[in-house]
Amino acid sequence: IQGNYIGTNRAGDALGNNYGVYIATGTDNLTLGGSAYGQGNVLGFSSGYQVWYFCNAGSQVIKGNFIGTTYDSGVWRDLGPANHGIYVDGSGTLVIGGVSTGGSGPQSIHEGNYITSHDTAAKAGIYVNNGSPTIMGNFLGTNRLGADLGNTHAIQIAAGTHSVVIGGAGYGEGNVLGGSNGHQILFQATGGTSVIKGNHIGTTFDAGVWRDLEAADHGIYVNGVGALTIGGTSTGGSTRTIGEGNFIAFHNVGKAGIYALSGTPSILGNYIGTNRSGADLGNAYGIILGGSVGNITVGSATYG
Repeated sequence: IQGNYIGTNRAGDALGNNYGVYIATGTDNLTLGGSAYGQGNVLGFSSGYQVWYFCNAGSQVIKGNFIGTTYDSGVWRDLGPANHGIYVDGSGTLVIGGVSTGGSGPQSIHEGNYITSHDTAAKAGIYVNNGSPTIMGNFLGTNRLGADLGNTHAIQIAAGTHSVVIGGAGYGEGNVLGGSNGHQILFQATGGTSVIKGNHIGTTFDAGVWRDLEAADHGIYVNGVGALTIGGTSTGGSTRTIGEGNFIAFHNVGKAGIYALSGTPSILGNYIGTNRSGADLGNAYGIILGGSVGNITVGSATYG
C-alpha cells in the first residue's frame, strides 16, 4: 500500500475516514509505505485510529509514512485524528519504521515514519495494546528540524505482556521523540521483556545543533512491572550515536529524564541531561526512583 492520501489530500483538507488503514488477521507480508520518495502514504483526520494493526500472524512493515501530518509547500500540516496514530492490537511480527539516515529534504528520513499531532486527551503516536513490535527510526512529535508537532504521549506500552523493542544500536535505528504533551514514553507493561535503546528523547542533533524537544511531562515514565532495560552498552560512535544508550534531555519544570514509579528496570549507558561533549542539555531531575520500585540497576561495572 503505497503513495496514497488517506483521509486527506495534498492541501491537508479534512476528508476523514473512521479508520485510515485496518490490517486484519490473515494479512501476511504486508508493507504499508516504503523507503523511496513518494512511496509513503499520508494518513489524516481519522475519527478512530490512523492505522489499526489487528493481525496475529505473518510479517508486516509500516515505513516511510506521514501519519497525522504532511509536508507541503514548506509547511508541516496538522492532520491529527481523534484517536491514536498506530494502534497495535495483534501479535504478528511487526516493524514500525526502519533505518532512517536522512535524505535530501526536511521531510526525507527513508524508512522511518513521521507520527505527529495525536494530541487529543490521552492519545499516543504509537499505542501498544497487544503484541511485541519493533519501533525504530521514527520521528514522533517532531521532524528533522526539531519542530513541535506533538502527541500526548509519543509511545505508550499498555498493561499486558509485551516484549517491545524501541530503537536500536545502529546508526538511524533510534527514534526521535519530542514535543509530547504528556510523557515521551509511557511504559505500563505487566509482563514480557522490553528494551528502549539508541533513541533521542527530548532532543535531536541536526546541523550541528542539539535541539530542545521538551515534553510537558517526563521523558520515560515507568509504571509497569514488565522486565525493562533502558539503554545498554554505549561505546562511542559519531556525535549523535552512542550505541545502545539513549540521549534523554530537556525535561524541565519539575520533570525527570526517567521516572520509575514501579517495576525493576535496568538503566545503563545513557546520557541524561548532557551529551558526549558534556553540554548542558539538562532535565529538572535526571532519574527519580519512587513509589513501589523494586531492585533497580542504575549503571554497571562493565565499560559502556
